[in-house]
Amino acid sequence: MTAFDFEGGRAGAAWLGELLGAEVASVSQREASETMLSEFAALEIAYAEGGDASLPRALLMKLNRGRFFAAGRREIAFYRMAASASAELPLVRCFGDAQSSERETCCLLLDDLRATHGPPSMPWPTPPDGPQRRAAIAALAQVHAAWWDETRALDAAAQPARWIDEWVQAARAGFDGFCEAAGERLSSAQRATYERLFESLHEAIVEPATPLTVLHATRTIGTSCSHATSTTSTRGTTKATPAAR
Repeated sequence: MTAFDFEGGRAGAAWLGELLGAEVASVSQREASETMLSEFAALEIAYAEGGDASLPRALLMKLNRGRFFAAGRREIAFYRMAASASAELPLVRCFGDAQSSERETCCLLLDDLRATHGPPSMPWPTPPDGPQRRAAIAALAQVHAAWWDETRALDAAAQPARWIDEWVQAARAGFDGFCEAAGERLSSAQRATYERLFESLHEAIVEPATPLTVLHATRTIGTSCSHATSTTSTRGTTKATPAAR
């Protein structure tokens, strides 16, 4: 298997070809967006003559580095589990992944749905508009309902206490930016609710008192304002929607 270029953070034609099952003639990579946890690159793929018309021409490559390496490993484990699920879930199609413990970097190769779903209605970290936000929460609810109290563990991507502390700190920093962007649209009572959440977030992740799903270690505030979604069909058995942010 051709290795992913972790040093350069680039998707090579040979690596892509093996994941997609077709000879890739060329690939163009450009930076697409960045969030608190991840970096995204947009890939435009050209296949060798005779390539199947159903093969994806546009993909998103998602990278998690450094302190967010553990989060990336959990996401890879989740997508691998989702690929074997019998139920059709509203998830973006994942074509493959790569990870390096030495470089603390994870990579996911995802369907680029922006051509059919449109870009996010608001720039990160501002929540999307009403229709996109409602569609995102509805899609998330479907996944939670399908895997509520799931017993299969993502042991290969267990989160060390150090990472949880760093994640909570990063989430707190992201919330400060969210408050600044939201301005007066976020009431003092709502801010107080979030403050109470942050005070108990670490304990809620480590020792949850309520049922969990395999999607989250706990219910999080970021989920309902970080995905732009709709519904469409993709190749294979999984229906796609949350457009990666």
